[in-house]
Amino acid sequence: MSKKLEIAGTNISHKDLSIIGIMTSLSSFSLAQTINSNFQTNLKLLKDFECWDNKAEETHLFKHYYYFNEQLKLHNILIKNKNSEDVDLFTHAQKYNYIFVFVGRDHSIYSKEFIDCFAKVENINSIKQIKKKKKPKPEVESYD
Repeated sequence: MSKKLEIAGTNISHKDLSIIGIMTSLSSFSLAQTINSNFQTNLKLLKDFECWDNKAEETHLFKHYYYFNEQLKLHNILIKNKNSEDVDLFTHAQKYNYIFVFVGRDHSIYSKEFIDCFAKVENINSIKQIKKKKKPKPEVESYD
């Protein structure tokens, strides 16, 4: 699927964000409330996150919560990784049922704090930063 995150009309690159995978038995509402109480956010359910699938040529919708920390200039986004049609947003991170994204200048600092905070929380089975997949280097023909 083609993924391009747009916030306030600005295109975001992978250098501007941290992506965290979360595996939990909590519902999306309970997870959002747990994050709000443990990480001092105010995540709120918004209109479904839309993602265009180039192969299927259709849009898929994913439940998501959002909070903008004005003081830190940090966007906080919680997205359910699998939608009601059983489609994964992050196919290379299928073991995680939620994805948390930080977008902002100090995203890497807060992603580490977030992981440390939630690694100890009950009902969080696994939490880990998802690294950008490296594209394989093209094979180069050599001639002797």
